[in-house]
Amino acid sequence: MPDPLRLVPRPAEQFPETTIESQPEAPERGGESLGFEKSKEAESVSTVLVPPSPAPFVLTEPVVLQKKVEHILEEDLARLYSELNQQDQAKFKILGETTAKKITTLLQQTKFKISEILALIKQWLLSITGINRYFVEQEAKIKAEKILKLRQEK
Repeated sequence: MPDPLRLVPRPAEQFPETTIESQPEAPERGGESLGFEKSKEAESVSTVLVPPSPAPFVLTEPVVLQKKVEHILEEDLARLYSELNQQDQAKFKILGETTAKKITTLLQQTKFKISEILALIKQWLLSITGINRYFVEQEAKIKAEKILKLRQEK
């Protein structure tokens, strides 16, 4: 296992705030030095402690699952979404994201009821004013089935 704090030589001019100061000159005794000699190379390079680089950011399972749920929820609604005014679009988008979060938490449980997912989707779709209830029922069922398949793939 590599050492978590490793010494890496760095030029002193490049990182002045992170360099470790070189040792003070040793006092001479009787005209002799104690063997602390500085070369020009040693003066220009100081030793810096560099922490290990963090692991690359990897999306966790719930985030990936939530993105898939959001994608399923937004399918076939582009035309309907574009017909809304800006304020309603923002409200609909926020409600959709919270609905996706709730559905994701339900999917992560060992047991859940499909009726809970249906109710969440219906509630989200009914937030659009003037939408046909039969359309909402049909879309909620289709989306719930796709989400259930997503859960079974896992």
